[in-house]
Amino acid sequence: MAAILGAYSRFLTNWRYTSQSLTAGTLWFAGDLISQKLVEGDQKEHLRREADREKGSLEHTERPGRWEAWGVDWRRVLTMTSFGVCFAGPLYTFWYRLLDDKIVGYFERMVKRKIQSTTTLNVPKSNLKWKIALTKVVADMVIFDPPFLGFFFISTHLLSGYSFQSGVEQMKRDVLPTYAVDVAVWTPIQLVNFRWIPVLYQPVVVNSVNVGWNAYLSYVKHRDEKLP
Repeated sequence: MAAILGAYSRFLTNWRYTSQSLTAGTLWFAGDLISQKLVEGDQKEHLRREADREKGSLEHTERPGRWEAWGVDWRRVLTMTSFGVCFAGPLYTFWYRLLDDKIVGYFERMVKRKIQSTTTLNVPKSNLKWKIALTKVVADMVIFDPPFLGFFFISTHLLSGYSFQSGVEQMKRDVLPTYAVDVAVWTPIQLVNFRWIPVLYQPVVVNSVNVGWNAYLSYVKHRDEKLP
């Protein structure tokens, strides 16, 4: 196990964006499968029967572009995995590196200025770390998460073959309720992440928790989709 973790750490260090993108893609893949098989369950079959009754034809049950086998919509899985690889992984990596550079740098400069202005300054290291972590959490929740969620709804809508306008409509309807859940779930997680986890592993922690979070996002994204 130690050898595997060591190899993975080297992979993260030497291939930062590639490693985080592949990790994110794998975990978004898993999240959508969990959503389809465990969260939604028989709901899809119920919606299919409803669609048949409404349309009065079995022909409607095969929506063009739908790739289904073993009870899984693989086009949907591909859409969510592609979002993880192409967008979530790189964005998380860039954002956490930027947070660390800017916020830690700001506090370091502030402490240096205070040290230069007084010889009696005593800055407890733990207090400083908590201030840095809390500042990062606020920045993450206020600056990063709202546009990221909006981008998620619109981009996955487009990747699924729908129009931009319908993606905007879904974003307007779902982004605020989803953001409220996001703040409740991620605030304590990110506080722990920013306080104790090295910046190299922060995207990994987020993507790992994202298995469950992505299942929720996938459910929100697809719950009103007419199946098929």
